[in-house]
Amino acid sequence: MKKLLMCLVFCSLLVWAVPAAQAQAQVPPPPGEVGVTPQALQLLSFGQCQIMQLPGEAKVYLDGFTSTQFPTDYVGLRIYLQRWDGAHWNDVTTYLYEGSNTDYVDGGFYYPVVRGYYYRAKGIHMARNGDITENMSSYSSSIMIE
Repeated sequence: MKKLLMCLVFCSLLVWAVPAAQAQAQVPPPPGEVGVTPQALQLLSFGQCQIMQLPGEAKVYLDGFTSTQFPTDYVGLRIYLQRWDGAHWNDVTTYLYEGSNTDYVDGGFYYPVVRGYYYRAKGIHMARNGDITENMSSYSSSIMIE
């Protein structure tokens, strides 16, 4: 009888704990930070990143690009996959794409994710020419992985 009672208590805890953890993950992130941060720049002309879920899969594809106003010594794009924990965006992984003596760099990658969470892409766009170095950020809209 005592074992049966303990088993029932344990099972009831599981029934409550799993939905509670999923509910916290499903708290939508606040609006904002979509697009590019506005700045007065000499080298960078534009940068963008995006995220999409592969149909029917717990996998996302992220891509982006960085463009400069003219060919520069260095152009870079760092794309972050971020997951919303109910209060903060946390980095999951990041990939770096680089070019030299060019005015454009792009890249993209696939990554497995966990269903029931919001994800977004964050891009850091970089350029360097001589003594001038510039950075700007971009953000995709968030998506819920179902």
